[in-house]
Amino acid sequence: MFTPVKNLTGTVDWWMIKVKDAISNIPPATLLNKCIFDNLYCNLIQRDLQQTLWLFPAGKCISFNDNLGGFDTRGLDLGVNYAVPMAGLGSLGFSFLELGS
Repeated sequence: MFTPVKNLTGTVDWWMIKVKDAISNIPPATLLNKCIFDNLYCNLIQRDLQQTLWLFPAGKCISFNDNLGGFDTRGLDLGVNYAVPMAGLGSLGFSFLELGS
C-alpha cells in the first residue's frame, strides 16, 4: 500500500495460484474449438434436426465433471482510494479497482 498524498491510497497486488487435481467441466466454447481445430471432443457435440446447436433444445454440448489435472493462473490487481472530507459529516470515498489475470 502506498499513500502519495493525504486521503489518497493505492495498492498493487501480484498473485499466482497453482491448482492441482482440478475437477471441473470443459467450457462449451473450448469443446467447439477443440472439435473444429484439433478433432477432439467431437462426440460431445450434438446437433439438432436442422444441424445447428441453437435452434432447438436437442442441439447442445455435453459437458460433465472430469479430472482436468491442474492449472496455473496469475494476475495483477490495482486499486486506488480517495477520501474527501465533508466538513464534520465524515468523508466521501471514491474507489477504483482493476482486476487483471
